Amino acid sequence: MRSVSLIVIVLLVLPACTFNIPEPRVMPKGFDDLSGIAVPVDTFGPLAGPVIRVDFRAGSNILVCLSKEGSDRSMIEFWYADSGRKIESFRNEEFLDLEAIFSHDGKSVAIGSLTAFLIDSEDFGLKRSFTADAYIDERLIDLNSEIAWPFVIRNVEYQKKYHFVSAIAFSPDDRFIVSGHENHHIKVWDTSTGRLLNSMGMSSIHGAVTETAFSPDGRYIAACQYLGNIHIWTFPDYREIDLADPDRSVNAISFDPYSGLLAGGCSDGSIVIWEVQTGKIVRDYDGHLKEILALEFTKDGLFIGSCGTDNTVQIRNAVTGEPVMVLVGHSRQVNDLAFNSNASLLASCSDDMKVILWDISAAGLCPDPASIPQPVFPVRLSCEVEYVDRSGDGYLGREESSALRFTIRNDGAGTAYQLVSMILPDSLGLDLSLNRLPVVPMILPGRRKVIYTGITGGTALEQGKASFSLRVYEFNGFHLQKPLRFTIPLRSID
Repeated sequence: MRSVSLIVIVLLVLPACTFNIPEPRVMPKGFDDLSGIAVPVDTFGPLAGPVIRVDFRAGSNILVCLSKEGSDRSMIEFWYADSGRKIESFRNEEFLDLEAIFSHDGKSVAIGSLTAFLIDSEDFGLKRSFTADAYIDERLIDLNSEIAWPFVIRNVEYQKKYHFVSAIAFSPDDRFIVSGHENHHIKVWDTSTGRLLNSMGMSSIHGAVTETAFSPDGRYIAACQYLGNIHIWTFPDYREIDLADPDRSVNAISFDPYSGLLAGGCSDGSIVIWEVQTGKIVRDYDGHLKEILALEFTKDGLFIGSCGTDNTVQIRNAVTGEPVMVLVGHSRQVNDLAFNSNASLLASCSDDMKVILWDISAAGLCPDPASIPQPVFPVRLSCEVEYVDRSGDGYLGREESSALRFTIRNDGAGTAYQLVSMILPDSLGLDLSLNRLPVVPMILPGRRKVIYTGITGGTALEQGKASFSLRVYEFNGFHLQKPLRFTIPLRSID
């Protein structure tokens, strides 16, 4: 038995995997025949109960599955998806787990329950636990009628209401997590220290947060509530951005890893895609017959998978909305889905207590699997940063605009694809503005790429130095270098 903070999880042996072939059913709108149906390669289950989360580890076919076992128990399981062999399983007998996802580097698993915590994905030991007290409210109740304050009540006592963590997302460099809670709050945490950085509220009308997400460049945080709207904040200054409202409630969100566009899955089955910087709707197309519960882009951003209460998983062209494939095999609503790194496999999970692994390689979602490479070690990327002073005095001053020059080199033997450079100041309150760094489509072996980003000092900039951390990594989610640290000189002219 292991003990993880307030969480007690024990090993559970479940029945062996079984193989099921699904029966064809009525096609959802947009699909004319059965030619787009894939055949499952394996079925894990029945598991402990309805399966609510599934996720692939970056660069591998290791799968994490989260299922509910009654109203107050849950099960987390790790599988080798290609062989069907279980690696480890844990039961939480005290509180209900509602989220389990891998970090981008695959080294950690974030779990959401009464609190949020991180475990090591290799030995499953506890790495970090986040403050539980932040999720407890005290409320007054009437013991006879259970009518909550402020109504007139007589037989009174205090009751603690626990607000579980219902959604978690890692920042692209895994330095932060954003958690969503049942009491419609969003919290941002430092993963290295466990420190709470900020807390934001959403609408109290719609209740639990169903999904949170960081944009691929780390500059935006998105969250949605069941039957509610999407909220967007800039990071790390937490300025809220308004999106054009399609007059539909959004249950699920996903960022395009390549362009940074944000997709929302709606309660009427449609999919809406926004440009976050402008808040404008750029695409809007029909999806499912009923509510969409989860969305995920392929790593190149060209295709999008969705699932929902019509019991199907659909894959569409993310640009045109044209249907590519429908996966019909679950007998109840499909709660979540996940692509592996090269989009040759898709896992889906459902209230029917099953996880189905689908072979979707025939769909050609990734025509050349090598275009999204698996993680490669040792480190093969290097980066240099130079402060480009446009004023000529060697400093960045108030309301002065300059630039940072990045030189990224590929020192390895293979091509590096879809590179993102993420830069964050060590002091989140620093009065600076950084432009978005562009995505580098590829760098051939032995070649380099030079990119620039603008940097502007604010009106409250103080004298001294600004220190930054920089990471460069591929969109398969695996970090290819340690953080680069650098400083620039600042000047305050009164």
